[in-house]
Amino acid sequence: MAETEELEALRKFIYRERPDLHGFPFKDILYFHYDGDHEGKRGVWLVMPAGDEFKLGKFEFWLDLLWEVEDLPFEKVDRNAAVNIDKVKKFDKKNRWLYFEENPTRTSAKCSITKSHMRRLSTHLDRFTK
Repeated sequence: MAETEELEALRKFIYRERPDLHGFPFKDILYFHYDGDHEGKRGVWLVMPAGDEFKLGKFEFWLDLLWEVEDLPFEKVDRNAAVNIDKVKKFDKKNRWLYFEENPTRTSAKCSITKSHMRRLSTHLDRFTK
């Protein structure tokens, strides 16, 4: 079976099993992080410009879904967090924050990054460092 046929079969399976994801605006996700206990449920918070959404599922499920099925440039930045690297607009190297606006404010969405992931992603992040 060709790779595109496998991906299409995987998409159909996921959307059949998870109808809440059909038509979901995956490309709008800035970053997501795992929440081990949100109102007694396990899942991830999807952080988007329009507001955050909680969805059920393991962190690895979401990473695989966004990397392989939706082909979006998500990169792990922490043990339980991944960002859409194309959405990052500014990087505060001193405090290790990734921002999704050119001129962030105190209320702007931001995601922390570990030192090890910072080194691994340095070529992507150098263009944002001030």
